[in-house]
Amino acid sequence: MPPKRKVSIAPMIISQVEAASSSSREGDQLNRFRTMASAIAKQFTCSISQELMVDPVMAEDGNTYERVDIEQWLQTHTTSPLDPSCTLAIERLLPNRAVRDAIETLIESGDIDEDTCDAWRDKKRALDLKRAQELFDAGRVLEAAKLVFPKAQGVMAIRCL
Repeated sequence: MPPKRKVSIAPMIISQVEAASSSSREGDQLNRFRTMASAIAKQFTCSISQELMVDPVMAEDGNTYERVDIEQWLQTHTTSPLDPSCTLAIERLLPNRAVRDAIETLIESGDIDEDTCDAWRDKKRALDLKRAQELFDAGRVLEAAKLVFPKAQGVMAIRCL
């Protein structure tokens, strides 16, 4: 009878502990990343509405605001909501594409809370429909159709036939 081989379970236990430790480290890193993403998302909220911006614009006071909110503010005020010594005008608001792209990247990553993402998506849909209606009314049917405006898509379908 051949001698019995001793089977050491130590390597198996060590490999399981290492796997669990690695998994735990990955989980910790993921949690830290999500916490950081949420903190970054807070930096992209409009100081007027306190919501994640969909159409961010840069004002002359150096701050970025949601376009709708700052335009509404400037209907009744002539100064910045954050710096009353700075005069602002709707005509001088500039799109802030870098902030818009960063917000969209955060939303697509799925690393910020669902309620914030859902509210942002709803707001974006409403804004897109408003823009599509304006484009359609201006005779820019194809552009309105690309924004999923039903009337424009119907007109384009008829044109294609």
